[in-house]
Amino acid sequence: MRDFHIVDAANPPQEDVLFDTLRWGGQLLILGQNEQAVTACRQRFAGSPSWCCEQPDKLPPPQAVPGGPAVHLCTVRKVGIELPGRLTARHSYEVRLVHRPAAHPSHELGPGSAGWAVEKRVPTFEETHARLIQTHPTIAPAQANAVVRWLVKTAFPLMLTRETAFLGRIHTYMPAHLAGRTPELLEVEKDPRGMINRIHMTWLRQGGETLSQIAFAQQAAEMLSAAHHAAGLMHLDVRLGNLVVTERGVGLIDFGSSVMIDENLASNRTAQKVIHRTLESSEITENLIRHHNKGLLGNPLFNDLPTPPTAGFDLFALATCMTRPHDLDEFRGLVAFEPHSPDAVTLSQLRRRVLSRAPGQPGAISDMHQFAQALQELRTPAKG
Repeated sequence: MRDFHIVDAANPPQEDVLFDTLRWGGQLLILGQNEQAVTACRQRFAGSPSWCCEQPDKLPPPQAVPGGPAVHLCTVRKVGIELPGRLTARHSYEVRLVHRPAAHPSHELGPGSAGWAVEKRVPTFEETHARLIQTHPTIAPAQANAVVRWLVKTAFPLMLTRETAFLGRIHTYMPAHLAGRTPELLEVEKDPRGMINRIHMTWLRQGGETLSQIAFAQQAAEMLSAAHHAAGLMHLDVRLGNLVVTERGVGLIDFGSSVMIDENLASNRTAQKVIHRTLESSEITENLIRHHNKGLLGNPLFNDLPTPPTAGFDLFALATCMTRPHDLDEFRGLVAFEPHSPDAVTLSQLRRRVLSRAPGQPGAISDMHQFAQALQELRTPAKG
């Protein structure tokens, strides 16, 4: 995955190839000696919700290139999570990069992030319906309409309203030395009922120095331990896609599925229903079931998961995903990983301790704080 891709205006690659090789927020630098060719190439991206043309329609004057003739150029930024119309199992929020709200001074949380924010909004009925029909083409029209109405009118606004409150809690209670490693709320927009239907957050841009696999796991566990013990929150969606490697360290994003550790979900039946459905369909739950079926879980902490949710869900999720960081292409080059290296072997052994040893047994790990401590005791190789 790249942060920049130079495009020859006279012979540009296919849009999906460019999209899939750029990190979120990455830029295309479109170059060409022919102004019309550069303009035409730029127009391929203009108006798309997945891209942002960063210069006005009229191109700037040609620029001198060292060792070559002057060229016309423009930049286009990848601002969408996915390409329009691409088949996806994702039925949730619309998420994209937008220009940072004017009321909030710009600062960088990673090189090149200044001036940009993350917008997360409840999708329209049409957007949600189109995605549902793509992934469930045989669903009856009446059932599809009922599901979409419930998602758009009830589930999504409720969970975004909860996430807004959780972001505020994290900002208040997380330790100061972890600042900038979770999103900070900038602006909110409410519907007529007072429910949140759009938020703007700071953008934690992926990038920074390459981390050892152990350092990656250590920093992720530190974040989750603080979320559990300082902010009192279970994340409940700890996957590689919700961890980011930034200039400030490993960050944690997307608290839309979170639950307070002492929260009584039975007091809010709608939230209980939404969270139950979310956890049932989670890839973490699928992985949990596979481990159960293979007899790999000797720790009773995981017996009754995923519902009701406990902090053990986050512990299981991190213990299993930290051993395969390159399952997420974006971490190639940001997290060092060799399947049979000493780091990989050590973390695999620690994962087995988490999953198989019951409380009271030597080396047992029963919460995220103990897990973070066990990781900190591992030797982190020196850089280089």
